[in-house]
Amino acid sequence: MGGVQNVKPTPCGSNVRSYELLLVTPAGGLDRWLTCTQGIGATGQVLNQEPAWTLDGQTVLFRRATSTTLQSDLYAVRPGDPVDGTTGVPARTRLTATDPATEQTPSGAPDQSTVAFASDRTGVFHLYTLSRAGVLPAPDYAATCLTCGNPLGIVEAGDPAWSPGLP
Repeated sequence: MGGVQNVKPTPCGSNVRSYELLLVTPAGGLDRWLTCTQGIGATGQVLNQEPAWTLDGQTVLFRRATSTTLQSDLYAVRPGDPVDGTTGVPARTRLTATDPATEQTPSGAPDQSTVAFASDRTGVFHLYTLSRAGVLPAPDYAATCLTCGNPLGIVEAGDPAWSPGLP
């Protein structure tokens, strides 16, 4: 038999116009919903995508986009936090707010202090880092571009990953 067993009802109702993130147990059962998109109406489909666990196992970083613009920002959710009584999911923290740019492929540093990600805020995708200790959501200027104007001649970059031995 395949598929997820013992699925808990969605706190989002019958909103089939969104992609939600779910926490699944090793046995294949649904543990809890991590996102819930309600009342999106004419804005199109909301896509909660590219989930990435921080190395401490406490936080899930993800990309949230709409199908009408495909513009996206980064968010974080802590599955162990209390569930909101209205939405039925833990509160999420918006990490970036850079419309019309797209942020994607978040990756948490081993020490949890920084998030690396790809963004097209310059017109092409480059790698950026953002301190999680700063004001959130972070404005455009708060992130540091790692591949902009570098001597290696990198024109476009994406999919950052941290070495476990580096901060």
